[in-house]
Amino acid sequence: MTLAAAGGAIAAWYGLDAWRRQLAGRADYDAAVGLLRATYRMRNAIRRVRAPMMFASEEAHALKTQGIAATGDVGKDYLAGIEAAYTERWKAIGEAGADLDVAALEAEVLWGAQGPAATWPLRVCVLDLNWALGYYLAERRQSRADEATRKLSEKAFGIVYYLGDDPELDPFSAKVNGAVTQAETLLRPKIEEYHRNRPWPWRRPPSPLPRPDAPPTA
Repeated sequence: MTLAAAGGAIAAWYGLDAWRRQLAGRADYDAAVGLLRATYRMRNAIRRVRAPMMFASEEAHALKTQGIAATGDVGKDYLAGIEAAYTERWKAIGEAGADLDVAALEAEVLWGAQGPAATWPLRVCVLDLNWALGYYLAERRQSRADEATRKLSEKAFGIVYYLGDDPELDPFSAKVNGAVTQAETLLRPKIEEYHRNRPWPWRRPPSPLPRPDAPPTA
């Protein structure tokens, strides 16, 4: 083998090795971006469910969508409208949850258990919200007044209604934001590492990073 051929073989080997490393890095990048985007979508869906303002038009639309007719009883119709509206809002949780499941599965293929583990704190928040909303709506129908019920009602109210990101005013928001931060702690280093190590900067850039401050979607 000539010196030129040997040099070409070595260069080809290094090029192949770099290509393989880039493929591995791109797989990590895509999985991290997908899981982080799904995490932000779930956070926004939680905010959507917790939005404190609920207009009569939202309730009427929800009742129509679900095919629920008025009974003529003002109190029952009012509660039915609220329940129907929350049912429609919860659909955003279901859709975000489906995205989160897919993204977590892709991350598990690459990183093992740490992929799905990044989603669990936020999933716990969803479970808390599900309980609180169910209790809150049931309590509005029953109107019990004992001390134990009052304490649970206060706890449920604090979870159901979004009051901002101040942990003093809204501890549940702090819990949700903390869950998102835990996911970011795992995922952002993988995203940043890909950008640092990408050897061919003239290639088509990857999709933009999800914005952590993206506004809630309807």
